Formats: sequence, C-alpha cells, structure tokens
Amino acid sequence: MTIKVFSPKYPTELEEFYAQRIADNPLGFIQRLDLLPSISGFVQKLRERGGEFFGMRKDKKLIGICGLNPINKTEAELCKFPYIFNSFQTKT
Repeated sequence: MTIKVFSPKYPTELEEFYAQRIADNPLGFIQRLDLLPSISGFVQKLRERGGEFFGMRKDKKLIGICGLNPINKTEAELCKFPYIFNSFQTKT
C-alpha cells in the first residue's frame, strides 16, 4: 500500500471514488451528493489554505483518500480519512 499526494490530473477518479464511498455508507449522515461539497472543490480549497490531499493505493487502485488541513505552524487536522474501501477499514 502506498500513500502519495493526490494528483490533480485525476479528478474523475477522485469524484467517482468519493461518490461510491458515500453510497457504500447507508448509515452515513448525508447520502445525497448534491447536498455535499464537491470533493474536487474541497481539495482545491484545502491546497489554497496550505493543506494537502493524499490518495492511498494498493496495486495502483485507489483505496482511500485523506487530507491534512493546517491548524497552525505545528498542527494539522486529518480530514476526509473515512473514505476508504470497506475491505481495508479493519486491516492493520
């Protein structure tokens, strides 16, 4: 498994992955994508604020996404991490 900065070259892959993860969580707070912010817009705003967005891959397949949102010079908030394939959520 690798974790790397997510490339803006693949917005369709990111949008599709995000939509599928939302659909896979029927008990989630919000299930309608039209009520959620665009994931591509989220990534853009995160980077504008000095944060970064990462993709987790196994055998070149996107299996998870997460972002680091800066709080100050020494702290950052981990965000969007729960968006990971269910089969990988319980692995250590």
